[in-house]
Amino acid sequence: MQQVEEIASVAPEGAVAELWEQALAVVKGELSELVFKTWFAVAEPLGMVGSDVIVAVPNAWGRDWLRNRYSGLLAAALSEVSGEQIGVRFVIRAPEDPSVKPLTKDVEPARNDDVLEIHETPVVIQPDQHSDAEPTRGAHEMSGLRSRYTFDRFVPGDSNQLAYACALAVAETPAYKYNPLFIYGGSGLGKTHLLQAIGHYISTYYPHLRIRYIDAHHMVDDFTDSIRSKSMESFRKRYRENDVLLVDDIQGLIAKKETQEEFFRTFKFLHDNHKQIVLTSDRPPYELETLNERLISRFNQGMMADINPPELETRVAILKKKVEAEPGIPVPEEVLTLIAERASGNVRELEGALLRVRAFAALRPVKRITIEDARDVLKGMFPERTVRQISIQTIQNEVCRYFNLSKDDLLGNKRSQNIVLPRQIAMYLSRELTELSLPRIGAEFGGKDHTTVIHANSKITKLLGEKREILNDVQTLTTAIRQKS
Repeated sequence: MQQVEEIASVAPEGAVAELWEQALAVVKGELSELVFKTWFAVAEPLGMVGSDVIVAVPNAWGRDWLRNRYSGLLAAALSEVSGEQIGVRFVIRAPEDPSVKPLTKDVEPARNDDVLEIHETPVVIQPDQHSDAEPTRGAHEMSGLRSRYTFDRFVPGDSNQLAYACALAVAETPAYKYNPLFIYGGSGLGKTHLLQAIGHYISTYYPHLRIRYIDAHHMVDDFTDSIRSKSMESFRKRYRENDVLLVDDIQGLIAKKETQEEFFRTFKFLHDNHKQIVLTSDRPPYELETLNERLISRFNQGMMADINPPELETRVAILKKKVEAEPGIPVPEEVLTLIAERASGNVRELEGALLRVRAFAALRPVKRITIEDARDVLKGMFPERTVRQISIQTIQNEVCRYFNLSKDDLLGNKRSQNIVLPRQIAMYLSRELTELSLPRIGAEFGGKDHTTVIHANSKITKLLGEKREILNDVQTLTTAIRQKS
């Protein structure tokens, strides 16, 4: 034991508790209710050493999290309510139950010099041996994560508040609550954003945890390749040796019986070993036809949170966040409101409308956006009446007619420029005007991989702001397609 300090009676015990409660009232006003309850409800003031309030928490994660993220805020709040310069120190409360185990095998049991042993006065406290540096991102199996899909860039509202709160709770305390978490809702509403935000958050603040992010369609491909190469043991290790498994578009397992069976065993293994599982789907579990009943039962054991189309206020907030994140031609408030009123379906529709309006302004000599220009651009995208949902066949037929191509050319594999560009435009419009998933769109274009659809969407999005003729083509086709529908 390197050093022993006794809690000095700088202030009576009751006075320290009162000081702590007053400081918490200040802190609570600076944080969301979810964050406050998650991290501060379990913290307990023990007394003072010198000018520092000693606060006990149940485990090393809580100690490190509070120290790295909130020690400055707490110290400022304590100083404010006391009128004196007061600091804060965090220690681990020794567990009362010796059977309590850490969340993962990577988290070592607390060493003697990490634990606060609570006795009658005096209380033994060991010196802090850890760095105050912010935790850094570890190496994780999370290829496919987009840097912009973080909690900071997600806009919560009435339509997604439950899913947002559950996702944040899972990210802050993996495997402690909501396990599994099942997020469902229509295309383009933010499910993937939340799933990836969980991955980013955990990898940053829990770098010792092993994380795997995967799309269910990729999982099916991985499973098939593993069978073909006789490497199933490697497949199982890739998915089971994780502390957090994030699976997007779980409906991709429908009709894949062998993959379902393997995933069920993986799910059971992870869940039984207290590992966090988060899934997304375009529908609730009970609507996942032909999915293994045991899987559906497992999904139903956890927390289910739905996401609905955003209400007007949230749509405006999403657009403002988008404009702030991507500086360019300023967009007046009235234009943002107009876009939010017209594009009421999903977030992807909102972003597509904003992109078109900005692209139109970028191609004009005077680079500014007026409400009249926005109305003209949006007129073709959002006519007042739509008789039926747009089908991908309608999009393909109109693109073929407009560019004078055959359907075989559009859906085939020819790489000549006069075919590739129309094919990319058709894929872009399919992504923008329908709610079909990327793999489904790829399948409708002659069995293309979903990465081909992503590339096409990115290419056309870039060209919209660079070439007037591409913008005109897309605008004309959008109007024609909506009129057909």
